[in-house]
Amino acid sequence: MLAAIAALAGVAKAGTQLYAAKKGSTEAKYNAKMKEEQAFMIGEQQGISNLQWDRQIGRAMSTFVQRVGASGIMMSGSPMAAMLDMTTQLEFDKAIDLYNLEWEKRGVQSEADAYRRQSKNIMFQGYANAFSTLLTTGSNYAQSNFKF
Repeated sequence: MLAAIAALAGVAKAGTQLYAAKKGSTEAKYNAKMKEEQAFMIGEQQGISNLQWDRQIGRAMSTFVQRVGASGIMMSGSPMAAMLDMTTQLEFDKAIDLYNLEWEKRGVQSEADAYRRQSKNIMFQGYANAFSTLLTTGSNYAQSNFKF
């Protein structure tokens, strides 16, 4: 009778280990989904930032051409070189901003991948623990009921 109760407790423990693994795995999958959504939003932010930079560059060029034209200077030589330099600098700033957002997005996506791996590892560990518990329970039950 005592051996049967111990066996039942072992089976219950194995079930609890599987349940805990499933809960942990579900939480890790949820965290992965949240990180993927965050990475998506950073990607959207990249697109918006790209458009904002294009608008800013367009406004800066328009303002520059207007001021040069208002002064009566032709858009050639030094004014053209200054406009080219200004545009180049703004494009560098744009590229740096988009580069930083890309790395931020990749970092968040990497976190999502880590949560997915964690989910798989939790389930594997849960199955391994449950199997080990059942094996030990079976061995103890056999030893207590069968004399070799």
